[in-house]
Amino acid sequence: MCESNRKLTHFQSYAWNAGMLFNGAYQGRFIVYLLYKNDELVLIAPMQKSRNGPVYDLTFMGHDTHADYLDFIYEEINKSDLEYFLKYLQKQHRCSTVKLSFINEASRTVEVLSRLSLQVAHETERCASIRLPLTREMYLDCLGSSTKREIRAGNNKLRRNFDVQYYTSVFGEKLDDKLVEKLLGLYADRVSEKAGSFRFDSNYMLFLKNYICQHENAFAHVLYLDANVAAFNIGFYDRQGMATVLLVSMDSRYRAFNAGNMLLYHAVSSLIEMKHDGVYDAACYDLTRGDELYKFKYGGRLHYNHTYVYSYSKLLYRMRMKMGMA
Repeated sequence: MCESNRKLTHFQSYAWNAGMLFNGAYQGRFIVYLLYKNDELVLIAPMQKSRNGPVYDLTFMGHDTHADYLDFIYEEINKSDLEYFLKYLQKQHRCSTVKLSFINEASRTVEVLSRLSLQVAHETERCASIRLPLTREMYLDCLGSSTKREIRAGNNKLRRNFDVQYYTSVFGEKLDDKLVEKLLGLYADRVSEKAGSFRFDSNYMLFLKNYICQHENAFAHVLYLDANVAAFNIGFYDRQGMATVLLVSMDSRYRAFNAGNMLLYHAVSSLIEMKHDGVYDAACYDLTRGDELYKFKYGGRLHYNHTYVYSYSKLLYRMRMKMGMA
């Protein structure tokens, strides 16, 4: 099903969900719902059920991990099937909230859910993606004058102070496991530095490393300054020409040198070069969730993730909201 529906992502694949489940990434009870119509499987819903005070929440698997786009698994989806399934969930879990999180606006699911009136709440989250033109010159023409100056000044500043090297992985080749382990370590250190702790355990991080290293469509862009990793991004190519970012981080020692933005410009330029050379027909560099200013300075366009919330009782849901439990 995931293979035949080209709009589904890595986060709906069996390998991703099974790997996350068996490595302790999901909290609570794991439930997979299968919807059949005339003996034909039409919908798969990987869900997790976790306690929220005296009641339970039912959510898509992955809403509390690095998966930025979640969804049902299907080839085609229609209003009547989805309405039937949601009513079943509401009845089956009457004291719980059913939360369908992080559905990309490009998904057929959003189109169908928006035509139903079953939800008690509908939330959106801002995301950004960069449409890739044919040449680097065309990309620069899309940027503001201040951003062009920032690119020139940033590159000059880096080269005055460091031995600068950029690494871009070769399309179709698996990433080196030692490199990925090093980048994930930098990511964990950076998150701990900002948040005071790192909430993901070693099993989860080991799964991430193995999944990334075993996947031929994984990519990495790395900026080295004096042979030290200053900034990086890791993600996946898909069948629609989308290069989707999974993780981005940098070494805070190089903040004053604008290392993150210089790597972003290099990554976009590399994707355009792949497109020009016929290596990979990249249409979009998806920076996923978050509306940080730098994403839009470097050509990002706004799109949204959608979250739909369902409850058997609107009154019960409002009471839970007042108690800070929904």
